[in-house]
Amino acid sequence: KFPGHSLADEILFAKATIAERRNLFEEAEKLYLEIIKNYSFDILADNAVFQLAQLYEFKLKDLEKAKKMYETIILNYTGSLYITEARKRFRNLRGDVILDKEQ
Repeated sequence: KFPGHSLADEILFAKATIAERRNLFEEAEKLYLEIIKNYSFDILADNAVFQLAQLYEFKLKDLEKAKKMYETIILNYTGSLYITEARKRFRNLRGDVILDKEQ
């Protein structure tokens, strides 16, 4: 009802989370993409990118799109709390061999 409201990205994020819980993955994808497109400057943008990457990787099984989303976090959201996990997941999807430090 109120386009441009300061809570719009939070509302979209909540709707996407609910859609995911209901196994409406395409709807969740659409909502996350809308956040990324229209609110890339806002605090939930990196959350939306990470959640979308997880959705692609684990639910939709689209590993190329997942890799692209993880890469987006690495390149565009360097201060994100998700950057370490995004690097790990990106390297895994890219096929890097990660040696265990204990060996």
